[in-house]
Amino acid sequence: MLKFNKNILLFIFIILISCKKENNDYLKGHWKNCGENPGFSDILVFDEKYNSVRNDTIFSHKDSAIAIVEKISHEYGEPKLYLKSIKDQKIYRFCKK
Repeated sequence: MLKFNKNILLFIFIILISCKKENNDYLKGHWKNCGENPGFSDILVFDEKYNSVRNDTIFSHKDSAIAIVEKISHEYGEPKLYLKSIKDQKIYRFCKK
């Protein structure tokens, strides 16, 4: 009976670890605008001082929403961040630096 309980606990533990919430630490750091659309910030810095991410929305240090994360992809081994500006509804591409 004790062996059976250990297996159940191990199974539950594995499921809980695999269902781990996605962490926004991936976005931390500096991102440079590498797209065709000028008009948005040339460089985005994600940290406690400048910009932060909650759910899929990017907030400036003044706690106002500035963009929505459309997607994060890896193209040619380099991470790319696609943002949709709340101001003009255009898509901007950023490369991690």
